[in-house]
Amino acid sequence: GYQRMTEMRVLLLLLFACLVFGHPFSVRDNVRMVRVGGPWTTPDGKFVLYTARTWYPETHDTDVSLYRAVAGRPDSGVPIIDCREKRCHVSNVVISPDDSRHALFVQSGAIRMVDIYNGDQQEVAKLPLPVGNLHWTGRTIAFTAEVYPGKSMAETAEIDERKKSTIATGRTFDHLMIRHWDTWFEGKYSHVFVARLDGWRLTASPVDVMPHATGDCPSKPFGGPEEFAIAPNERHVAYSLQTKNEAWSTNHNVYVYTIDTGATDCITEGHTGRDMCPVWAPDSARVAFLSTEIDGYESDLNRVKIFDFASRTTRTLTEGLDRNVGHAMWYDDERLLLKLGDDARYRLFFLDTRTGQTTRVPLDHSVAGYTRLGGDKLALGITSYMHPTEIFEYAPGNGSLVQLTHVNQPLLSRVELSTPEYVRFVGADNEPVQAWLFRPVGFQAGRRYPLVIYIHGGPEGAWKDAWSYRWNPQTIAAAGYAVLAVNFHGSSSFGGAYTRSILKHWGTRPYEDIMKGLAWVTQTHAWIDGQRVGAMGASFGGVMINWLNGHTQGKFKALVCHDGIFDTRDGYYNTEELFFPEAEFGGPPFKTQEFYEKFNPVNHVQNMNTPMLIVQGGRDYRVVESNGVGAFTALQRRGVPSRLLYFPDENHWVLKPENSIQWHDEVLAWFAKYL
Repeated sequence: GYQRMTEMRVLLLLLFACLVFGHPFSVRDNVRMVRVGGPWTTPDGKFVLYTARTWYPETHDTDVSLYRAVAGRPDSGVPIIDCREKRCHVSNVVISPDDSRHALFVQSGAIRMVDIYNGDQQEVAKLPLPVGNLHWTGRTIAFTAEVYPGKSMAETAEIDERKKSTIATGRTFDHLMIRHWDTWFEGKYSHVFVARLDGWRLTASPVDVMPHATGDCPSKPFGGPEEFAIAPNERHVAYSLQTKNEAWSTNHNVYVYTIDTGATDCITEGHTGRDMCPVWAPDSARVAFLSTEIDGYESDLNRVKIFDFASRTTRTLTEGLDRNVGHAMWYDDERLLLKLGDDARYRLFFLDTRTGQTTRVPLDHSVAGYTRLGGDKLALGITSYMHPTEIFEYAPGNGSLVQLTHVNQPLLSRVELSTPEYVRFVGADNEPVQAWLFRPVGFQAGRRYPLVIYIHGGPEGAWKDAWSYRWNPQTIAAAGYAVLAVNFHGSSSFGGAYTRSILKHWGTRPYEDIMKGLAWVTQTHAWIDGQRVGAMGASFGGVMINWLNGHTQGKFKALVCHDGIFDTRDGYYNTEELFFPEAEFGGPPFKTQEFYEKFNPVNHVQNMNTPMLIVQGGRDYRVVESNGVGAFTALQRRGVPSRLLYFPDENHWVLKPENSIQWHDEVLAWFAKYL
C-alpha cells in the first residue's frame, strides 16, 4: 500500500509539473499552431479582420476561418465566416474602401461578399476559372486568373476541358522555363482582370488588362496581390510583368492600364533591372514601386522609386538606406511605410518622399503583415522566435502597442521554449557575423550539451527573429541540443555589401564563418560539448552540408542535408532559374566553369566520411532529385553511414503536416544516434 501511495504521489507531482511548467516544444505542437493571416481593417478604424488556419490531425484536413476583432479591445475576435465544422477555406480578403461594412473574399473558386457585422454572404461572381489576389477600390475590383494568351477565361476553360480527353501524354516545349518551382508549364499565364461592381454584382464580364502577354502577374512562384494595384481614382491599374528570358533574366517592368480606353503605358521602359510592386499615391498622380539595378541578380537591393505622371520623371528615394525593401504602403500623401529586413528582423520604416529620410518604427521582433487602422494607428501581425504571428494595434505617435489576439496562447502556455540570444563573433575577413544561440530546453548548469549548427538557404536569406512552421530551431533546442543559427557572409538584412560578399565565394566566406562560429561558441560557452557537434541545412544550407562533409574530417559527428546541390555544374543544367547560378558564379558554366568547379561538393567525395541524413523532395525543380540521390549514392559507395528520406509529393520545402512530423522524427533520430 505504501509503495502504491508513493507511486501515486510521483505521478501527481509529474502531472502538476507538466501543467505548471509544460513539456518541451515539438513538431507535433508546431503543426497544431493556428496560422494567423492579415490583418485587414475597416476604413472607420472600428474593426480588424484576420484569418485563422487550423490543422486537424484526427481527420488530416484544414480550415481557414475569418474573424473580426474590435480595435483597441484585446481578445475580442469572433468568427464571421466560421469554417471549423465545414472545413472550408477563406482567402483573398479585401474590405470595402467605402462603407466599412463589407468585405470580398474567395471561397471554392468564387468571389463572395460578407457583411462584417452579421456574417451574411452573397455570391458576387462564379467565374469559369479559379481566381485570386483580389483588390477593391470604390466600385472597381481586380483579380488574377490563369489563361492562355489571347484567350478569355471561358475559352481557357474550354481548352482545358478538351485536353482532358486527350489520350497521348507527351508535352513539347520550345523555350524555357519548362517548369518552375514545383509545376510544369502548361501554356497558361496569370493575368490581371478588372471589373466594375454595382452593389454586390459585376456590371459586365471582367476584362483582361494584359490579354496577349506571355508572362505572369503576379510573378511565380511567390508573387501576390502586391504586384498590381488599382488607382484611387479608379481610372488605371498598375502592374508589373516580365515577358521574355525569364529563365536567365529578372527584368520586370511596371505598366499602367487605362480602364476606359484599354491603353497600356510602360513607365519603366529601358530600365533593365527588376521593377515591381506598384503602389498608387492617394492623389493617383504618382506610383511608387520597388526597383533593382542589376538584371539577373535576384538579391540586389530593392530601392524605392516614384514615377510622376505629370512630369514623366522617376526619382530614387532610398539610395542611402542600404537595406532591401520588401514591401511599401502609402501612409499619407507624402510618406510611405516600408517593410524590410534589418539586423535579422523584419522591421518597419517611414520614408518621407520629399526628402528621402527614413525613420525606423521602434518595435521589437518582426512584422509580418501591416496596414493602416484609422487615424494614425496601425494594425500589425507580429512574430518572433517565441510565438507565431498574432495581431497587434500600434500607435506610432506614442508608441502604444496592444496585443489584440492570443490565438496560440493556450498551446504556448503548455510548452517550454528556448529564449534565443542575439550574438556576434568575428568571422571571415575579420568582420562581425551575427548569429542566434538557443540553449537546450530544460538547461541545467553543470551539464554539457551537444550542438547543432543551423545553416540557412538562399544563400542570400537570413535567420530572422520570426516563427517558422518548417525550419524552427525551437524543435531542435527542445530535444536537448544547443543551436547556433549563423547569418554568414551573404545573408540579407545586414547591407548590400555583406549580401554580395558571397558571390564567387560559396566555399570560402560562409564556410569560414561557420567554422569560426563553431570555434567561438565552444570556447566561450563551456556547457557546449565541442566533441558532439552536428550541422543541418537546406538549399544553399544543403550545399554547405555537402561542402562540410568534404572538408571537415572529424569536426562533425552528424550532418543533415535537405535539398542541397551535390554537383554545381550539373545543377545549373537541371534547375529552372538560371539567373541564380549565373549571378552567384559570374555566368553559365560554359563561360565561368572555374567557379562552378572550385566550389563543387562532388569534387570532394573522396573526403566525405561524416554520417549524413539526406532529404529530397520529388517535386523540387529548383534542386532536382538527382542531387539527393547522387549524394546518397556517393556516401553508400564509400561505406559512410547515410540515409535517404525521400518525399515524392513535396517540393523544395516540406509543407504537409504529416510529412513535417516524419521529417523531424528522422532528423532527431539521426542526431540522437550520432551525437
